[in-house]
Amino acid sequence: MRGSGGISSCHRLRFLRSCFQYRSSNSTMNRTIVRRLRHLVKAALESGQSCGCAKTAATCFEILKVEEGLWTCVRVEGIELTNNGPERAL
Repeated sequence: MRGSGGISSCHRLRFLRSCFQYRSSNSTMNRTIVRRLRHLVKAALESGQSCGCAKTAATCFEILKVEEGLWTCVRVEGIELTNNGPERAL
């Protein structure tokens, strides 16, 4: 992606991809790691709102509207960090 905001958007995408690669290679991810990840993701989304790319900024804005709900599994004990259980049930 090139243009205003394109390079920083690309960096964010690489960052998020590396987070999910870590998750898939480490089945023991715990709430402490996810809490840290939450702060990094929120900072990237907040930064993305003013990146200069209207589409990226709008997407980041929309995700931040529901950001709190994305992390319910971190706040509420007993909720699995993954959806592996429901997937196995299918």
